[in-house]
Amino acid sequence: MSQALQKQQSESEKKLASLNEVKVMQQQNIVKLTAELEAAKKQPAAVVAAAEPKTDAERDGYMLGQSIASNAVVQLQMVKDTGLTISIDQLIAGFSTQLQTGTSLMNSEEMSRRYAAMQETINKKMGSLIEKGYDQLNKHLEQRKALVTQNGVRWFAVKTAKAKLIPDQQVEVSVKVSTLGGKVINDFADDKVPFDNNLPPMLYEGMSLTGAGGAVEGWALAKDIIEREPLPPWVAPYDVIHYQLAIK
Repeated sequence: MSQALQKQQSESEKKLASLNEVKVMQQQNIVKLTAELEAAKKQPAAVVAAAEPKTDAERDGYMLGQSIASNAVVQLQMVKDTGLTISIDQLIAGFSTQLQTGTSLMNSEEMSRRYAAMQETINKKMGSLIEKGYDQLNKHLEQRKALVTQNGVRWFAVKTAKAKLIPDQQVEVSVKVSTLGGKVINDFADDKVPFDNNLPPMLYEGMSLTGAGGAVEGWALAKDIIEREPLPPWVAPYDVIHYQLAIK
C-alpha cells in the first residue's frame, strides 16, 4: 500500500474515531438532560415573589385578585374534599387565559359537560361531607350542656348576666364569627344596638339568651346558618361555625 493511501486511511480512521466520540458525548448529554428534566418535573414549581403594589391602580388590582382567589378557595377545597383530582397548573392557566384573552383552549360543549359532571360529583358527596361536619361538631361539643338549640345553633353560656335584656334596651355588643379552623368571618366590638327583632337573626337569638355583662357562644354547621344569614363564599356548607357574643 502506497504512503499516500496509508495516510488517507489513517486520516479517515481518525475522523471516524472523532465522530464516534462526538456521538458518545451526545448520547451522554441526552441521558443527562433527560434525567435532569425528569427530576425537575418532580420538583414543585417555584413561586415567584410578587412585587408590592404601589399605585392606587396596582393596589386595587391586587385587592381584587386576592378577593377573587379567596372566594375560589372554598370551591377548590370542596373539589379536594370530594376526592376529585385537578391540575393546579392548568387551573391557573385557564384563569389566566380567560382573564387576559377571554378565550378558551377547550370548546364550550366540553367545558359545559365537564363542569356539569364535576358539580354532580360534588353534590353526590355533599351529604357525606355534611355528616362528617356534624360528627366533628358533636365531637367538639361532647360533654357540654347547651343552654338551648335553635335553628341548628347550639348556644352555651360563657359569662352569666344578672338579668336578661328587655325589649328596645340599648346595649353595646361585641361579636366574633369564625370557623373552627380559626378563619375570621366577622369581628366587631362595642357596637351600640337596641334589642329588638330588627336585628339579624343570630344576633337577636344570642342577645335574647343573656344580658348586660353576659356572654354566650353558638356553634353550628354553616349550612344551618346560611339559610338565615349570608356567609362569605369561601365558607363551605360543612364548615363548623363559632359565634361569640358579649354584651357590656
